[in-house]
Amino acid sequence: MNATLVRPLAGRSGLLSLAQGSVVAGASVGVALFCLGQTDLHHAAIGLVVFAAILGVAAYDARTLIAPNVIVYPALGFTLLSALSLGSDAGLQALGGALVAFVLMLVVAIAGRGKMGMGDVKMAALCGAAVGLRAVIPMLVLTFVIGGGIAAVALLSRRRRPGDVMAFTPLLAVSAIVLTLTAHTHLSQ
Repeated sequence: MNATLVRPLAGRSGLLSLAQGSVVAGASVGVALFCLGQTDLHHAAIGLVVFAAILGVAAYDARTLIAPNVIVYPALGFTLLSALSLGSDAGLQALGGALVAFVLMLVVAIAGRGKMGMGDVKMAALCGAAVGLRAVIPMLVLTFVIGGGIAAVALLSRRRRPGDVMAFTPLLAVSAIVLTLTAHTHLSQ
């Protein structure tokens, strides 16, 4: 992708920078609620580290349109290994969620011919590991619904044009947090 064609949304005044800030702020509140709702310190500590990494990637991507490997890969490894510490079922849920999210988003990225970056695919794997196999499909559906809604409002308000890019990882982060708060996942048990 030509860097001169990419216009990150951060730093722009208007609807989308407000929307992205709201997404990150709302996700931060979600992480706090998750931690407060846990009766098991082990689950809470794992969730805090995993979602801090997810939010860190999302915030960085919102500003730069880059999901840094230096955060994504270690966070994915931590998520998978820490899920094993919760039991074999949790480990399998995390691995299954990561694989399903990675494969589905890879297909979307390939079919989109460069419209979606590999950072989004890697972040989807991380979020899939966080929510597990049971919640990965609803997480991806919610991500695309939120993204479609934001894009529709941005296009209708003429804040953006067709073909403009927007950071996708903040939407994955919000969806992962929403599913962890509302669904039965290996981290929210």
